[in-house]
Amino acid sequence: MHLIWKNQILMEIGSLTDIKKWAENYIKSFYCDDDFINEKTRLKHIHTYKVAEIIRWLAGELGMNNQQILLAEAIGLLHDIGRFRQIQVYRTFQDRDSESHSLLGVKVINELEVLEGIDEQKKQIILQSIEHHSDMDVNLPLGLPALTDLYLKMIRDADKLDICRVIKETHQKLLSSNYDSNFLVTLGIRRSEITDEYTEDVLQDVIQRRQADYNKVQTLTDRKLLQLCWVYDLNFRQTLKRFVDDGYIQFFFDILPQNSGIMQAKKSVSSYIENKIPGLSSQLSLNSGETGSIINAE
Repeated sequence: MHLIWKNQILMEIGSLTDIKKWAENYIKSFYCDDDFINEKTRLKHIHTYKVAEIIRWLAGELGMNNQQILLAEAIGLLHDIGRFRQIQVYRTFQDRDSESHSLLGVKVINELEVLEGIDEQKKQIILQSIEHHSDMDVNLPLGLPALTDLYLKMIRDADKLDICRVIKETHQKLLSSNYDSNFLVTLGIRRSEITDEYTEDVLQDVIQRRQADYNKVQTLTDRKLLQLCWVYDLNFRQTLKRFVDDGYIQFFFDILPQNSGIMQAKKSVSSYIENKIPGLSSQLSLNSGETGSIINAE
């Protein structure tokens, strides 16, 4: 299925070296004397390099050659490049309160001629992978060239893996006495969302193994359920296994409230994983979860 890229595409080491240097210099230019901007820039700075590492790993797992791995890494380095202008201009990472960070990234790359000198095929693979990396699965374009479709699937999986790391680390900070609901508000979560209640439609999306619609999300628990739905949108066995092995599925199980509806959702996710990779679900414990909110919502 994924052998279409064999011997079909090359990327010169010099081109990637230039992209690495450009990305680092561009990102560093956003650090300033504004602590809020610096905190958010640092968050996405780290995320950028983590995603680049993950997509390199995935490319290796798929048996890609060195040149193909370099192209994958370039996509990882540039996938969220729009985030830095977004936080500077709008002071938020919420696309719904600003503009699409994916489209903004394409705009930045084109304005600054980042891909100047790279041939048109590679350029289109990079640009379309960036443009669509955060689309809901139902909104993904049909009829993309096979290579573009492959790299798009790779960046979508790599991005989800590292976003889970960020979410897990953020939750660990919340467990510290130094953090309360005000910290969540700085992340763009509205105070009204901070509750253990959830929207039935979002829960049903998990149970029915669908991608949850972000427009339905009303509470923090809805966000957790939406993120749990990401398991249904993973494109490779390698990334599904890593989601489980790195503890992200169990993490989402653990931070959800305990009730019969949530248990049904957990069972649906667990059986989906078992069907994809027999034996993998044995790592998961369904009988865990929060009995109450860990968040002081005052």
